[in-house]
Amino acid sequence: PFPAAIIFPGGAYGVLDFHVEGTEYAKFLARNGMAGIVVKYPLGSIFGHFRRHPAMQQAAQRAMRLIRTHAKALNIDPGKVGTMGSSAGGHLAALTALGSTDGKKDAADPVERHSARPDFVVMCYPVVSMGEVAHRTSRSNLLGSDPTQEQKDALSLEKQIKPGFPPTF
Repeated sequence: PFPAAIIFPGGAYGVLDFHVEGTEYAKFLARNGMAGIVVKYPLGSIFGHFRRHPAMQQAAQRAMRLIRTHAKALNIDPGKVGTMGSSAGGHLAALTALGSTDGKKDAADPVERHSARPDFVVMCYPVVSMGEVAHRTSRSNLLGSDPTQEQKDALSLEKQIKPGFPPTF
């Protein structure tokens, strides 16, 4: 089985740069012995469906669980599945690990029985903060036009990364 990276393309949580920051990354990984799975996640702009946090994080965690559920059929090592993304996708790659659970062993949905915690995180020129130095378009698409300080702090990675967070590049 191959290790895999679930890829979240960037685009300020408003659009997805699916080609350059998605399929091109997947091709690179494939040339180097890894599976790359590009995920289309909910967006917060007019090009999306006006979705806000936590929709993006929930979709990313669901993608992680789906890959682990179908790992054998996909020839993927379920213990070597990480996240990868650029810009807002890099933020989402790390956000996927925050608040992730090991799954619910007795869940009716077999997908929910798997862990959503990535084994590693790759953030390429990521959005990191939702505070004063935030990429404002990403913050607005993720949280709306008037987020509270509590919301900004909760989604500022520099304030949330704790010991035990997956290895990160």
